[in-house]
Amino acid sequence: MAGCAMLGGNALLYYDSSLDYATPTWTVIDEAQDVSYASTSNTGTSAFRGAPYEYDIQAKRKLELTFTLQYLKGSTQFKALADAHAAGTVLQFAAMDGVLPPASGDTATGARFYGQVHDMDNAQPLQDSYTVDVVVRPVCYNDAGTLRHPEYPYEESTP
Repeated sequence: MAGCAMLGGNALLYYDSSLDYATPTWTVIDEAQDVSYASTSNTGTSAFRGAPYEYDIQAKRKLELTFTLQYLKGSTQFKALADAHAAGTVLQFAAMDGVLPPASGDTATGARFYGQVHDMDNAQPLQDSYTVDVVVRPVCYNDAGTLRHPEYPYEESTP
């Protein structure tokens, strides 16, 4: 039986600067507001004389993580993301429906990948809070000889 609906605010967004796949040191980005990760596909087209229709074929997939960060002066989360953006540094990210690592008997599901912060658009409106729109895109990361590609859906459980 399926569970009850979940509010997006109860999901968790993480980053890890250690880049250790086996034992990451996850930091919750609790200053994030709206979080979205889109898994889309490019499309190849097939058409031939003997077929009455043209067909679209799923090609390479893309994953993109976007979120709005509530700017808080002196924030270590903002600084880590801004520094990674400025330097082009790779971080590990996870957008999950539960805690990482999960408690005994629990499971967390979402997306996990190595990525770079591509955009940090700052908004300083006169009467609303200062926010930063962040865009993260995956990279193919060489983890001690193992190429790590984005994992979606990703599931982690603890017995």
